[in-house]
Amino acid sequence: MNIWTKSEFQLVSKKTRLSSRTLAACEEVLIDGVAGIDAAAKHQIFPSSLSRALGVLNDKREALQNSILKQSSNENILRMTVGEMAKNLLGEDLPIKEAVSGQAYEGPVIVNAHGYVVQKVGRIGVIHDLRNLSGIPPRSIGLSISYEKTGTLGEISVVEKQQAKSIER
Repeated sequence: MNIWTKSEFQLVSKKTRLSSRTLAACEEVLIDGVAGIDAAAKHQIFPSSLSRALGVLNDKREALQNSILKQSSNENILRMTVGEMAKNLLGEDLPIKEAVSGQAYEGPVIVNAHGYVVQKVGRIGVIHDLRNLSGIPPRSIGLSISYEKTGTLGEISVVEKQQAKSIER
């Protein structure tokens, strides 16, 4: 049996119907590595009760891990899908990069789907997570999306087109 962290145990043991004595025994087994028979004797519970409780906690832990993996996997699939949409619009050779904190990106948004936007910045596409932006950027106009290093939301601002100056002779 592998050893759990204290925070992992607290997260998994929430909202269970296990008594405080049973949870204390489970904690000793899962976190401290105490033998089940010794923990059961110390906390005055039957070894079979401890065994069932450990099974419940292990099942709940596995379900929680699967849920986290599935969510992470779904987000990666959505991000890849949005990147592929941008490549289909602008060409297969368009490299897609992740937005990085402390940077500013200037160019039009070309794709807005599934909670992500792709901004064309020069010869690359930059993918932004909408959860990290201060609003929803409009498409097809010049924008600047800038991130501070402190982890605040990315600020969106419209970039004014510069007028071409004519040469006087």
